[in-house]
Amino acid sequence: MELCKDELPHDELAPFSVFARVMSGNSEFFAVWGNMKPSVEDNGYATLLSIRANKCRSSDLEIVLITVPPKNGYDGAASNIALPGPGSPLVGVPPDCKYVFRSAEEERLTRDFVKDAIARAIKAYGGDAPFKKAACTPDVDASLSQMGYIVVEKELEAYCAAPPARPVP
Repeated sequence: MELCKDELPHDELAPFSVFARVMSGNSEFFAVWGNMKPSVEDNGYATLLSIRANKCRSSDLEIVLITVPPKNGYDGAASNIALPGPGSPLVGVPPDCKYVFRSAEEERLTRDFVKDAIARAIKAYGGDAPFKKAACTPDVDASLSQMGYIVVEKELEAYCAAPPARPVP
């Protein structure tokens, strides 16, 4: 929190929740939510924090959530694996633009980010069964589809289709 204090749009340093976390090389990415004022480009209080070499940058979490795979596949491996954001290619015509993943590795990192969010949600709901009851519904699926959160929708569908996790003895 101290490292990112200048990047968080808030009046005072207040606690916030981490909804997802993933690492790639020397970078760490967090989806956070808390007692923050929404920024102009943000639709809510969620923010993506990117930390690399003790420098923190914030961006709109929506960018990551609406990123799509390229229609013609990937050209090759990326040299710098990061979550999508400013500098990612765009497809579509404003205001209906979406970011496009730069590489298969970037898509994998984003999927890992979403899987971490799902794992945290399972814990927050008190287990697999209560979370599945809340999240594995046609309404949630339709909402994700309408918002254009393709990766989130696909990862949640995969989770919902999987058999219940066995309790660890």
